Amino acid sequence: MGKRHGFWKLVAAAAVIAVAGGAVHNELLGPRVRSVALPSADPFTLRFAVFNPAFTVTLKNIDMACIPLGVYGNGWMAKAQPFPLNVDIDLGPRAEFEYTCPIASSNVKGPVKRVEAKVAIQYARFGQRRRAMSGTLAWDSASRVWTDAGDSN
Repeated sequence: MGKRHGFWKLVAAAAVIAVAGGAVHNELLGPRVRSVALPSADPFTLRFAVFNPAFTVTLKNIDMACIPLGVYGNGWMAKAQPFPLNVDIDLGPRAEFEYTCPIASSNVKGPVKRVEAKVAIQYARFGQRRRAMSGTLAWDSASRVWTDAGDSN
């Protein structure tokens, strides 16, 4: 009986450690960015949301920049300039805010098939300035909405 009781104590301790480790990990995550899908969205207006996944930690002094990766058409590609969003907001635990960024390109040579961009974020946590980068957000002419294309860093 003693060995079985000791085994369950060990299992319970391991479960407590796993839950505590998961909670600490969650508190140390930086902001998460996701696209906001609106039907028939404009390819030159990036709609996205910034989310704080922590349960207790506020992310402070958040500033962002939209980084266009490319504007693509039939046989052509155009570049666009980064657009800073100096919003300087605090994002409380489990809070989310939605934003839009213009994608300005002067080299568009016809109908747009795809636009790709990322969102760079600077924020403060525990008194230290940190940086994060979203995965690729993409708009395509087939879906006509911004989606999360992946490859987050």
